[in-house]
Amino acid sequence: FENTAAGIAAALEAARERIVISTYGIRHIISQQNKLFPFIERRIQLKQQYDDVRKTIRTKTKERKKLQAEKKALSPLHVKRHLELASSIAVLTEEIEELRSEKNRILARAKCADDKDMKTFSSKLDQAKRDYNALIERKTALTAERQDGIAQYEDAYERIQPGDEEAVKAERQRLRDESERRISETVSEIYGKAFDPKILSDATKETDLDLAMDRKVEEHRQRIYQEQRLSREDRARSDPTR
Repeated sequence: FENTAAGIAAALEAARERIVISTYGIRHIISQQNKLFPFIERRIQLKQQYDDVRKTIRTKTKERKKLQAEKKALSPLHVKRHLELASSIAVLTEEIEELRSEKNRILARAKCADDKDMKTFSSKLDQAKRDYNALIERKTALTAERQDGIAQYEDAYERIQPGDEEAVKAERQRLRDESERRISETVSEIYGKAFDPKILSDATKETDLDLAMDRKVEEHRQRIYQEQRLSREDRARSDPTR
């Protein structure tokens, strides 16, 4: 049965199902990545701005405390130095207040009430990064699965005997409705409420286009190979020294 027209048609449809399902998974992941990436990118920017401002506040606060300590320990007789220190401390105080205002603006953009909320914000960002990396890993696995399906399809296609092409095509058409139903049921079961008929339609079209293109490329390659082989044989027959 395996190498009959019916067997090959069944194998081709099974491989196609595998490819469509994995293609759907890849497209579904891309859709998730497209939503998640801007979320992560925006929050990374806010977190970086927040961390930079906090670091600058700590640095300037430390510098101000150092000047305040020097001023406190300084003899009243050093009037000029007292004035210099007072001026520097005033400038630092103004800068620190402006930085605190900037930090509050960043918190507001991040929808955080205070520093404690920013810790929660950071935890959610870390989780989003882990989720994104998991999507990358899953996409890699599905891509390998899709390639295996294509190899399975090519193997079955190569087994079609000369003269059986139309019989295989007719049998595939007979099997197609049931095959499409299995694909839809499988994808619906895997993705549940997240199932999207539009993604399935696009995955099906992509699969059929890719398989048709692969066959055209392979047929072209085989045709070129045959022409080159025949050309070599013709030259060999026409050259009495060979």
